Amino acid sequence: MNFNDGGNGKPNGIGLTVLTYDRLEPTYADPIANTPDDARAMLTLVRATLARFQNVWNGTEQRFVRRLVVMLPVEPWTDVFAKMTANQMAEFERQMIVLRDALDCADCTKDPTAACERLQQVFGEDFPVPSRQESAATHRPAIVSSGNSA
Repeated sequence: MNFNDGGNGKPNGIGLTVLTYDRLEPTYADPIANTPDDARAMLTLVRATLARFQNVWNGTEQRFVRRLVVMLPVEPWTDVFAKMTANQMAEFERQMIVLRDALDCADCTKDPTAACERLQQVFGEDFPVPSRQESAATHRPAIVSSGNSA
């Protein structure tokens, strides 16, 4: 996700760390073999984060605004996103929705190259996209049987 670098426009690192610590759930593609499913874990985390946004009264603007309130788990027990304005918080929520939608799309896409291309739109050019040849080499062909079935 890309945020403007100026001011408090993007969520701070400690806020994202506390949020992730609080909501990250290990997810496995194969629980018996302990094969992690990082994409599904991230999708679960993003969905849990979006579910935490709530309407909060903004006394300065005299209206309810959508906010993600995450309290620091140690003193001074403050909201780690308190410095973000209502507009910045709205942009954060919007970008989380874009990320959720991209992860949902990638999860439903059979072709790893197409899935990575979709995720690269959210994460930026540094996100790796395998070539079609590379992704084809990592997938076993479908099993074809000529045996009789009973």
